[in-house]
Amino acid sequence: MEQVRPEVVQRAVRFSRVLSLLAAVAVCAILTMTVITIVLSRQDATEANASTTENVLQFAALELADDIGALHTMLVDARSVFTDRQSWSLTDAQLQRWMQVRTQRGRELEGIAITDPGGRILLSSYSDVPADFTVDDRDYFVVHRDNPSAGLYVSLVLRNRFTGEPGIMVSIGRRAPDGTFLGIMLALVRLSYLDSLLDGGRLGPDGALSLWRSDGALVLRNRVSGGHEDPQGRTISPTYLAQVLNNHHGTFDAALPPGTPVRRHTFVHVADAPLIVSASIPVSEIYSRWSHRALAMVLVTSLAVSAIVALTVLFRRELLRRAEAEAQLNELARADGLTGIANRRRFDERLGQEWRRSYRSSGRMALLMIDVDHFKAFNDTHGHWSGDDLLIRIAATLSQTVHRPGDLIARYGGEEFAAILPDTDREGALRIAERILDAVRALRFEDSAGQVLPVTVSIGACALSPSPGQQVADIVRLADAALYEAKDRGRNCIIMAPDMPRVLRPVAEAS
Repeated sequence: MEQVRPEVVQRAVRFSRVLSLLAAVAVCAILTMTVITIVLSRQDATEANASTTENVLQFAALELADDIGALHTMLVDARSVFTDRQSWSLTDAQLQRWMQVRTQRGRELEGIAITDPGGRILLSSYSDVPADFTVDDRDYFVVHRDNPSAGLYVSLVLRNRFTGEPGIMVSIGRRAPDGTFLGIMLALVRLSYLDSLLDGGRLGPDGALSLWRSDGALVLRNRVSGGHEDPQGRTISPTYLAQVLNNHHGTFDAALPPGTPVRRHTFVHVADAPLIVSASIPVSEIYSRWSHRALAMVLVTSLAVSAIVALTVLFRRELLRRAEAEAQLNELARADGLTGIANRRRFDERLGQEWRRSYRSSGRMALLMIDVDHFKAFNDTHGHWSGDDLLIRIAATLSQTVHRPGDLIARYGGEEFAAILPDTDREGALRIAERILDAVRALRFEDSAGQVLPVTVSIGACALSPSPGQQVADIVRLADAALYEAKDRGRNCIIMAPDMPRVLRPVAEAS
């Protein structure tokens, strides 16, 4: 029995697949654009932070290079003048006055001094230094005393023992031509100057600028949130020390010290000075605005994608529901209301389709016209309800008997049925007709009194290959004519049309 294909549902399914594909493409495009935008936005945040940090570092490094370089030159000049005072015709008082003037003019300077080999202050910009005041235990003095090749030296943050002023000491050694240590020249740089120069606030709420010596020791770190920190002997982590010392500038992410939030560290060496300036910003702070924007984009994109998916699912479901409803209506319109099998409309459609297909393929097809014997008398005797029940039972029997793919059983009208048999020759049509005859005879139909009533059918069969000049109505006329001849021959038999109008199967007994 042919399974009716709901074309309207198939069209709806194809359209829904195209719609789903387009929705998937749209979703992928939206997600791709969102990812690209987020990635580019993160790159912008990285580049903006790098640009800001580089500008701040370059400014601090240039300022330090100029000021420390000027101090170095001044100390070298002072050392030369002090060593050869006679040539310059300068007294100690005049040299001290020069130191005082230089200190007053320099925004960074707190004081200048000269020591002897034992660390005692020989001459300074201060006018009342005690005669026994020494710095022989200070690291800057020890370095120059013990290391003849030591150049410009920068100390860690300390307090001037004489004034109590915090700062860093910048010093150079004094040696005789034969290498004998003669003392040092030193200058105290104010901590306030370094604080103003290392303004971490320019890097954001939690940004920090640090000043390191070239040996990795932390000199000073300034934060906008709390002023400068006490280094307490901190040094650059050994993991990054080589990278910092061997490169003029660079950037790395690290948790320094371990256990603290990861920060992005950028460093640059101060020209002609044993100093390194670095900036550090929490990575979370760098990408704070970006993360908020990215989260907003993800939420908006998620809502948009969810809306597209939901609308696509709802539209697809509604489309298929309407298509199925339409298909059901179409099937109801092409199904017999009493028996549930195909009606005359569906029979005509399918017969035309098979006729054209057989014509194109030069194939054969067969048609069986089936009439219930003595149905009017049965109706008059047993009533219309029993007649309807009989037609339903016969339709079910025909559907169970003719069940090849492509075959169609239809109610042609009244008590007459038809079977369309594609790709069937005369012998095949006769075999199927005989099975129908046997199956109907085997029906046990009882009347209201419980008596089994005999049920038979007459069948007119026609099998042919459509040829030019023939019409689809020809096969119906031939099969119908064979049916009438079967009824004239006594019913309960099969007649094959048109060229063998004889009884192919004798009637066992009259119905």
